[in-house]
Amino acid sequence: MRLRWVVPVAFMTSCIGFIPPATRLADPMTHSPVDHENLRGPFPVVVVNDDQAWVTMPEDPHHVPPPPAGASYLVPLERTRSIERYLRDHDKEHRESSWVLNVRALAADRERIELFLLGGGYSGGVYEATASTIIPLYRNVTGPGFAFIFGSLALLMNSVAWAIVGGGVWWFKRRRQAAQQPAAPDGGRQVLG
Repeated sequence: MRLRWVVPVAFMTSCIGFIPPATRLADPMTHSPVDHENLRGPFPVVVVNDDQAWVTMPEDPHHVPPPPAGASYLVPLERTRSIERYLRDHDKEHRESSWVLNVRALAADRERIELFLLGGGYSGGVYEATASTIIPLYRNVTGPGFAFIFGSLALLMNSVAWAIVGGGVWWFKRRRQAAQQPAAPDGGRQVLG
């Protein structure tokens, strides 16, 4: 059969489809307390002022001063991607990595913000923000080996899905085959052989 390559290609393609859910499942492993003794240090906080944005790195995330006049710790939801691009384009210090910004509105004046540097792994933090305050929730820290964790999880999830589908097809074929066998004189099925 010339199409033997279809099943392996379909398996790998469906495995790629399991990467986002595997990443979401494995992500809590990267959460560390804000005050973890081995992870103390700067905590990234995004500040937005009209068309400009920058990242401030306070040493103590529990005592962050209010932003400058006219600026805010809130990120306009409709501008999240453009602010993320602005941070990447204007950051001269982190050329080997890039900022990733995820924002979710909790209320009209409150947001949950995830801000981290993505490079060989990622490092950053998650916090709740109002226009003038932040409440640090946790740090996101991982190294490049994290890909082996969520990659293996995606492979496992994909294998289980293929086993379920394959088992269902096998079971359906077996029942169909059994139904097509002629009946034996005693009421059972004859075994053709």
